[in-house]
Formats: sequence, C-alpha cells, structure tokens
Amino acid sequence: VLTFGKHSWYVSSPPPGVFFYPKGIAIDHVTNFLYVCDSKNHRIQVFNAYFEFVFLFTEKMDVPVGICIKHNKVYVTQYRTRDIFNVYSTDGKYLRPVGG
Repeated sequence: VLTFGKHSWYVSSPPPGVFFYPKGIAIDHVTNFLYVCDSKNHRIQVFNAYFEFVFLFTEKMDVPVGICIKHNKVYVTQYRTRDIFNVYSTDGKYLRPVGG
C-alpha cells in the first residue's frame, strides 16, 4: 500500500530490498549472508553473496540498530533498549532476550 500525503509518502509493508533508515550490518561467515538492520521498517533483511534477497525477520523487533553474528546466533540491539539484546537463530527464529 502506497499512501501519498501533502509533503511525503509512506509505504506500509514495503517489499524486500526496500530500506527505511538502514543502520547496522553483519556478515555470516558460514553462509556469506549479509544481515541488514532495516530500522524504520522494524525488520532484519538478509541477502546472499550476490546481494539477492533471501529472507527477513520481524519477531520481537522494534527499531533494530545494531547486529552481530557469533556462534550461529544473531544478536540484535534495539534503539530504545540498547542494554537488552534479542537473540535469533541464523534463520531468523527468535530465541531469547539477553541483558536488562
């Protein structure tokens, strides 16, 4: 859905590959996938080594700003809760929070 206003536009549920304020990035050295914090779309987008879209995940996602991949886990920090990390599997399944 594309909505036009007087001075701006807004896309609800933008398609994969469209970013709104991308912040952090990380590379999974096992799969060579690139993970991008798509902050204002409240999601993580994942691309292969050819920059082709693979998948995205949104569970427990507010405004992701930082991301790290270690030991087959994806750690994401949010804008409002930087002292709490959400932990995901590398295929985007939410596992648990850490910190707080």
